[in-house]
Amino acid sequence: MPKIKSNFACEGISESQNLRFSESQNLRISEQNLRISESQNLRISESQNLRISESQNLRISESHNLKISESQNLRVSESQNLNPESQNVKISESQNLRFSESQNLRFSESQNLRILESQNFRISEFQNLRILESQSFRTSESQNLRISESQNLRISDSQNLRISEQNLRISASQNLRISESQNFRISESQNLRISESHNLKISESQNLRISESQNRILESQNLRISESQNLRISESQNLRISESHNLKISESQNLRISESQSLRISTQNLKMSKFQNLRISDSQNLRFSESQNLRILESQNFRISEFQNLRILESQSFRTSESQNLRISESQNLRISDSQNLRISEQNLRISASQNLRISESQNFRISEFQNLRISESQKFQNLRTSESQNPRISESQNCRIAESQNLRIPELQNLRNSKPQNLRTSKFRNFGTSESQNL
Repeated sequence: MPKIKSNFACEGISESQNLRFSESQNLRISEQNLRISESQNLRISESQNLRISESQNLRISESHNLKISESQNLRVSESQNLNPESQNVKISESQNLRFSESQNLRFSESQNLRILESQNFRISEFQNLRILESQSFRTSESQNLRISESQNLRISDSQNLRISEQNLRISASQNLRISESQNFRISESQNLRISESHNLKISESQNLRISESQNRILESQNLRISESQNLRISESQNLRISESHNLKISESQNLRISESQSLRISTQNLKMSKFQNLRISDSQNLRFSESQNLRILESQNFRISEFQNLRILESQSFRTSESQNLRISESQNLRISDSQNLRISEQNLRISASQNLRISESQNFRISEFQNLRISESQKFQNLRTSESQNPRISESQNCRIAESQNLRIPELQNLRNSKPQNLRTSKFRNFGTSESQNL
């Protein structure tokens, strides 16, 4: 190893100078030998190339600053370890940091990695980026974070992945796949936008955690899924959206929820545009909490398969447009609570011409056998009116069949009108009671 002169520490490295370290060479910048003091400049100028060969170890001791100026290339070849403990690594603008294949970039605790504007951070294939506990990873505004194929991005327990004032956009041909038992957390006021023709696939037993507690999306978070986007949630997956959150699914979007999947939307607006298919498979629980608005536009299919529970809690509005099909299969329980709009109670479940979860003219309302339709006690002052051209109205071309085990009770002050060629059939063991002030 050649000796280093004592005045080398005061000399700078010029722009056209190449500093190359051979494979078996160790460059250690420790507290004693070859210190970089405050008045010392070990700065690599713009046109300087720093290349570290394969078996080379570059260790930077604590409380040390390594600054690389603009248009500087820092290339760390294969099987190279860069371990900067308790160290600040700052990479200025237009700087390219490229790590080749099979390279391990590990940042220890209390390490800050900051990448400035217009910086490209590219990790090649088979590259492992592991950020240990209590590590902050921040990227500035115009920063591009691109992770190539077969790349593993692992963030340990108490790690913060913060993208400050940054849009994490995944382009059209990009696949964001989160493997099993992987945690993906997005803090408040963060925008996650997934562009068109993009696939967001979450495998089984995968937790999508967007915020503090598990499986919740924070209040100020917008999750927008553009057109032709497929959101598939596999079995045993929980997607919970917290209060004051907007989930908008654009046209031609398929939302499929597989078996044994729970979709709970609390105090949330779920709006689905035209040509949107919401299919809920068997043994699926769809529960809407209080003050929840579910609006399904025209030409929308809302199908609930067998053994499916649809429970709509208090102060809930359920509106379907004219050409909407609401089909409830056999052995299905439709329970409507007290102050519910879709309940035939104090609010609006009128079967009339102007429709407020009412059933419009071209709408079919069929109740199969073993189906319970219960009209609560607070329905006394409710008018059940059916117009002439209304199908689920007990009108001319309508057949109203009530199965044997079905109870239809209409309280006092209720008007039930049906037209002449209407068939009203009640089977044995049927109770059809009307009070004195009731008009049949």
